[in-house]
Amino acid sequence: ARDPLSCRTTSIEDYINSNRPEVAIVLVLNKIDLAPPHAVDAWVRHLSAIYPTVPFKSATGTRRGNAVGHAKEKVSEASASKKRTPDCLGAQHLLQVLKGIGLGTAGFGGKAKMTVGVVGYPNVGKSSLINSLIRAKSAETGDKPGVTRSLQELRLDKAITLLDTPGVVFDANHASSLSAIMRHSVAIERIEDAEGLADAVVQRCGYGAVCSHYNISLGEGGGAVSMLERIAAVR
Repeated sequence: ARDPLSCRTTSIEDYINSNRPEVAIVLVLNKIDLAPPHAVDAWVRHLSAIYPTVPFKSATGTRRGNAVGHAKEKVSEASASKKRTPDCLGAQHLLQVLKGIGLGTAGFGGKAKMTVGVVGYPNVGKSSLINSLIRAKSAETGDKPGVTRSLQELRLDKAITLLDTPGVVFDANHASSLSAIMRHSVAIERIEDAEGLADAVVQRCGYGAVCSHYNISLGEGGGAVSMLERIAAVR
């Protein structure tokens, strides 16, 4: 939700539309708890004009045992405090969309079995989304990109099978791509140019926003190295 266009896999969308037009595409705007509500609403309106779009917050913890909780509120009705709870938001909406696609595929009175591939860049929350839907921690998750390394089928119910896929970066020379690094699609230990990355972040956000976030100040001529030194000092 913080940067939807950079995390959108348009090359896969284009391939599906050109080669598999019978396959339905649904966009999930994940991690809505990390973005301002007005920005989430605006992105949902914009993306919904292209494909069905579901705002979503994956569960960040479990209840008793291994169970994952689903919030009863709709995303549009959830308070800021509710978005900070461990419960998942948006699951019922997404399930309704998927089941609606299945009914449309099966025809009048039928129920189609369907496989739903969860596809996207590394570390956008694909496995967490699947765990939230099936209400259990079945798919392995982690803070680093590349936790999921192979395809994994997980049964949601009798009609829907979820396919957890490894994250794929579609940029050329992705290991050194600043855009891929800023998506957190590259492991920190593989970053070779921290100064270049800092410069890219500043160009994207502006010095004022970065200084405000880290509560630092930079004088005249303060560059990326100076900024990193100040951030390190306050942390």
